[in-house]
Amino acid sequence: MPSVQPHTLRTLATALDAGLGLSDLLETPKLSGSLPPPLVTTLRGAIRTSTPVGQALRRAELVDDSGAALLDAGLQGGFLPEALRATADLIDEGLRRRRRLLMAVAYPALVLLAACVIMPLPAIVQGGVGAWARVAVPGVLAIVSTLLLVFVVLPRSPVATRQRVTQLMARLPIVGAVVVDEARATGLDVLQRLLSAGVSVTRALPQALRATGLSAISSQERQAVVVVERGGTLTDALAKAGLADQETLGRLAVAEHTGTLDCALQGLVPELHDRSRRRSLALAAAFGVLVGVIGAVVVGWQIVRGFQGYMETIDAVGRE
Repeated sequence: MPSVQPHTLRTLATALDAGLGLSDLLETPKLSGSLPPPLVTTLRGAIRTSTPVGQALRRAELVDDSGAALLDAGLQGGFLPEALRATADLIDEGLRRRRRLLMAVAYPALVLLAACVIMPLPAIVQGGVGAWARVAVPGVLAIVSTLLLVFVVLPRSPVATRQRVTQLMARLPIVGAVVVDEARATGLDVLQRLLSAGVSVTRALPQALRATGLSAISSQERQAVVVVERGGTLTDALAKAGLADQETLGRLAVAEHTGTLDCALQGLVPELHDRSRRRSLALAAAFGVLVGVIGAVVVGWQIVRGFQGYMETIDAVGRE
């Protein structure tokens, strides 16, 4: 999760819309004082060294690749306020995805926790609370630690660390398809916003590829631009970079041929985000059902074993 908050970016956009330049805004104490100090320091440094704003904020871990791509293009193309709002929208979408994921894994996590607590209960009869704790506590700690790592530590880790995790997840079976889907949707979202703002295809395409955060796609940046420079279509370039699947490429090819590419992208991007959302929720639901079934079977088996041990203990006491 980027360190800069969406409302901060929207505040900056509003100030710029009012006619203030970025330098003037930063040099006005009343206005700059309302912004987070790390953001002010980074922006001042970018202006002083003539560094692109997006790159500077990315190096400072304040935005991710998609935000940096939008901001740099906005500054170069004269639509920085719109780029700031678009970056805020992308951050909001990332926060919504995180909340959906948390809600999706809540059930399987509770099932696992219940299993860790319930399954060792027969040990209380045979060895006391200490015997139960030796079995139950490690499992509970492992589950809680994993949840904290995924939902607390990882979102606050450096952007590079989060990208490495994303790269790893993209290579996993089943889960990787969902990660790639979301990365493609983000890249096409950035592409649509840049093209709508009048940015040329050869400038917008590399920014969109970098915004995916996947090296398998962003590494095709130069090859994709060459396709366009040699007279190829944008659809051909997207196919070369792997930024869209065959179904999406087919729809974009028709739109590009009919001159309705911008409208097609505007309608397509929400569909791709929605498809990614549905797939991730379906995956989480399937995992939850699997965990629930396995947990129920294991708990039932432990209850039977515990009852058998209890009856054996009673029988032994009766023979004494």
